[in-house]
Amino acid sequence: MNTLKNDPSITEELKNAVFDDELSFILSDLDELTAETVKGLNSAKQIMLDLKRFSRGESDVHELSDINKGIQSTLNILRNELKDNCKVHLALNPLPETTVNMGKLNQVFMNLILNAKQSFDSKGDIYISTKVHENNIVITIRDTGCGIPEADLKDIFTPFYTTKPIGEGTGLGLAICYRIICDEHKGKLTVTSSDKGSEFTICIPFSDQHQLQA
Repeated sequence: MNTLKNDPSITEELKNAVFDDELSFILSDLDELTAETVKGLNSAKQIMLDLKRFSRGESDVHELSDINKGIQSTLNILRNELKDNCKVHLALNPLPETTVNMGKLNQVFMNLILNAKQSFDSKGDIYISTKVHENNIVITIRDTGCGIPEADLKDIFTPFYTTKPIGEGTGLGLAICYRIICDEHKGKLTVTSSDKGSEFTICIPFSDQHQLQA
């Protein structure tokens, strides 16, 4: 463009027209470019916050947390992993904040969601819901995958037990989930399954003095 400016064969009128058009083009795209930049920065900020929540899993600190936000953080981190063959359906009802290790719960959510994804032959649906029942927060993660054979259900949380082909699973994922929910949070983790999919249910007790979050 500098060469064009210095070319004596081009009239000043033409130069002015060219550079006015260039400026107009830039200005016309400026709002869109700025909006895209802000959107990208906000997305990067959210991912960093979600990763920070996950890093808390290295700690044994329990603190007041919103479990719905933990689920949403997990899904945000798994967004690229799920986008091609999974449709996620959320039904997250208002929950009381309760004292948990949110990082470790996020690890449970991630493990169960990835297991659901791996149960699909091609594409499938994952349904995640939360609610309050009596003095428990109840989280369900259901898929439309191939299901778990009935004979395997009784051993599904046993360390090193896996239904995956040799070399594709350690058999520790669900055992770790069970320990986090049942031992560390004094809750319950159960599963039902058929050839139409599986449903994992997590129950975590909470203190009744905590108020529901709007």
